[in-house]
Amino acid sequence: MEALLTDSVLVSLLVLLLAVFLDAVWRWPLSVHPLTLLRYLAENMARRVRPDGQAPAMQHTISGSLGVIVLVSPLVCVMALLVYLAHYPVFFEAVILVASLNFGHTRYRFNKVLSVVGQNKKFLARETVAP
Repeated sequence: MEALLTDSVLVSLLVLLLAVFLDAVWRWPLSVHPLTLLRYLAENMARRVRPDGQAPAMQHTISGSLGVIVLVSPLVCVMALLVYLAHYPVFFEAVILVASLNFGHTRYRFNKVLSVVGQNKKFLARETVAP
């Protein structure tokens, strides 16, 4: 039994199931979610990195790739360092997975739009989808 619980595949599966369950049950407010900061940084980076419309397609590809690398690489390095230094790395992996599975708000808005469309209120459905 102990060998069964220490198997890394089963522990990873348990962490995944726990993260999916927490995502289904608990919704983080968007104002304090870690991915909100990353989304704001990406939007501001996109405004600065995106060249004018007359630039060739290769310039768009290069600047977009470099923008993603500059934005994501420090975050990945810090997370990898934290998981490496942690006494219980499985716990931090679960926290990172729960933070990255942020579909609670999307499911909530989808169910809201679905119920409004079921009542044939298409204008209200358009306004609900707008944000």
